[in-house]
Formats: sequence, C-alpha cells, structure tokens
Amino acid sequence: MSNWKQKQIGKFCRVKGGKRLPAGSEFANGKTPYPYLRVTDMVNASIDDSALVYVTPEIEKFIRNYKISKNDIYVTIAGTLGLFGTIPDHLDNAQLTENAAKLTTIDFNELDKEYLKYYLNSIFLEEQLYREIGVGGGVPKLALYRIEKLTVKYPSIPAQQRIAKILRTIDGQIEKTEAIIAKYKAIKQGLMQDLFTRGIDVSTGKLRPRYQDAPELYKPSSLGMIPKDWDIDAVQNLCSKVTDGAHFSPKPLDYGYRIGNVKDMTDYGFDYEGMTKISQNDFKELARQNCSPKKGDVLLSKDGTIGRVIVFNDDEQLVLLSSIAILTPYEHINSTYLGYLFKTSYFDVQLYQLQSGSALKRLVLSDIRKIKFPTPKDRKEQELIASRLERADKLLEEEMDHRHKIQQIKKGMMSDLLSGKVRVQIDEEAVC
Repeated sequence: MSNWKQKQIGKFCRVKGGKRLPAGSEFANGKTPYPYLRVTDMVNASIDDSALVYVTPEIEKFIRNYKISKNDIYVTIAGTLGLFGTIPDHLDNAQLTENAAKLTTIDFNELDKEYLKYYLNSIFLEEQLYREIGVGGGVPKLALYRIEKLTVKYPSIPAQQRIAKILRTIDGQIEKTEAIIAKYKAIKQGLMQDLFTRGIDVSTGKLRPRYQDAPELYKPSSLGMIPKDWDIDAVQNLCSKVTDGAHFSPKPLDYGYRIGNVKDMTDYGFDYEGMTKISQNDFKELARQNCSPKKGDVLLSKDGTIGRVIVFNDDEQLVLLSSIAILTPYEHINSTYLGYLFKTSYFDVQLYQLQSGSALKRLVLSDIRKIKFPTPKDRKEQELIASRLERADKLLEEEMDHRHKIQQIKKGMMSDLLSGKVRVQIDEEAVC
C-alpha cells in the first residue's frame, strides 16, 4: 500500500445538503419533468425509480438550487444514516431531499467515481461513521462537517478502475440472481392463486379447469367459488389444538436451552443461532405447560409482526414465547397445506377485517380459531398442493442461498481490494 493515498472527503469534493418542499407544499399528482429523490428511493447504491415522486414547476422554482447530478454521489443523513450511491443518467439533475446530501465537484483526477462509491459503502468507512456518530446514540442527523472529515484510501486511477470493474462484475452476478428470485416469486404467487382456487384433480395430477371453463366443477361459498369437493372450515375445526407459548419471559442466559420468539422466524424455518437461551428449570417448566412445538405443528407469529409461518419439522428442542401461536392439525389435515393457507389472500383479507381500520399489533387466539379457509376433503389433494408449493420454495431457497454466497464473496473482495491487501494487475496501456 506504499503508493496508496489517504484524504478526507472534504479535501477532494464539496458536501452539500438537499432541500425540503416549501411549507404547505405537496408533491405533484402525476409525473412532471422534476423528480424528487427521497431516502426511500436510495437502494443498493443507486436509485429505485419504481415509486418516484415529482414536484410541480411552481415548486421547482423554490428548490432548483438543490439538485443532484449523475456526477455526484448521494449520502443519506437522516433516518438511515450513511448510505452512499450514484445517480442513473435518466435522473440527472433530480431534486434532492433534505434527508440526504451530495458529494459534488469530485476531483476525478484523484478518484474514480465507481471506486469511490464502493469505498464509501465499505466496512472501512462504516467504522469511521460509527466512531463519528456512535452506535445507538440517537443521532437524528448526520452533520455535513462529519462527512467531510471521513477519510478515503485509494491507489492510482488505473488501479481504482480495475478494482471497480472487479466489484461491478460481482454486482452483475448478484443482480442476475435477484432477477431470477423475482421471477420465481412471481411464478409462485400465480401458482398459489391457481392452487387455492382451482386445486388439483387427484385422478390426473393436474389443475382443475378454471371456473369460467367448467362451472359445474365449482360451488359458491362464503370465500367465493371453490371446487365442489372442498369445504370451508374455521381453524378450530382444522386443528385439535390452538395455543401459544409462554406468557412470561424467563431470565436470559449466555448458554442453556433455546426459547423462540418472532424475531427468530424466517421464511425457511427458525434462526437457531440467534435464539435466547434460558435455564434447564425454566425450559422444563415451559415444556410442561405445552409451550414446546411438536413435529407437524404450524407456528404462526401473532404479536408485533403478524403472519410469519413455520411448519415445524425439526429435531431441535425449544420452547416458544406467547408471540407465537402453536397449531396442531387434525390427522385429516396436512400440516404443510395448512401452513401455506396462512400465506394466502384468504388470511390477508380476514386479517384486514380484524384490523377494522387500525394498525393491528396482536392477533389473539380466539380470532385465529375463527379464521376460515377452503380445504379439500381429500388429504391426497392437500398433499399434492403442498408438494407443488414446496418445490417452488426449494427453487427460491436455492437462489437465495446462491445470492448470499455471492454477497459474502463480494464482502471479502471489498475487504481485500479496498485495503490493498490484494493488489490488482493493471494493463500497461491503462497507465500510459
């Protein structure tokens, strides 16, 4: 690293803030020539333009001196602090929120913009930010002078460009994987709609014809048209037990037995590594109170974050807190099928009705018992539906695991390349 330089941000660019709308002003009702970039648009070191807002020409006159160009780099300074990114060409000279600032008039004789973006989003700058503002210090805003004091280390321009190219290639792999994930999610969403409205003909193993094509195969119900050999049942008629976990929180320990909470629930099971540990005595007492899930139980988060679902089939021993409901299906109900029912619009609609216009923070057991679902009488059909969705989830999980591996590779590469620990090969032509 002997030929690397180090400079404070304020030494190679200017840091300038954005601007809020004038008091009493609102965003335009539709699209105008004046997009307004908010912190929520600042994603993955770029701009997500799927939900852009715009200002009217009248308002633009008052805030036109607070634009950000494609040659600048943004930094979030309120709410989520310290996210850096670049501006796509089609958003050149967009208006910038007061909750972000820009690094402008960057000295590109010293720094490559792409390299700078990667360094600003690296662990090396993150550590500096923590030192400047503290962790959990309740700092409402990142002051511009603090940004100017942050330091950037960098090699020659050709080396910077080479490093940026390597990291950009990895980013390309991540983006391709994310596109595949989005595609699989869309396919699964359509599959769920078909499976839970049309079902599968057990004799053929195929989806039933649509109601519009074969109305004689369907019947009306309180949840809409369903196949003739399906029923509408409340959860209390699908499960032999609807209960929840512990209603008191045992003393946490550094080691011991696991107790699960909503925070430990993921799309593909429990995160056992992050679980709270409790004593053996507390664990035994809660297990005696039936706070321990059994294989085949369906677990539903009901406090705080509502609607996370796990079909428990693990060998791990654990007990649960009351924020998680424990549903034990009857023998004629397939656990996996029941678990997927809680991910359908049938559940979402009934949950919305329970909210009654308010932000529902807790789902009580009596309400869970009353939720109604369409269910095939034939368990074999339930199993076929569950199997189709499990295959779709397996594809999704594989791609998400692949994305995680690439992200870990990128993290390691950033650490090595941006510190100079690993030197890059530079073409002689690039130096000349």
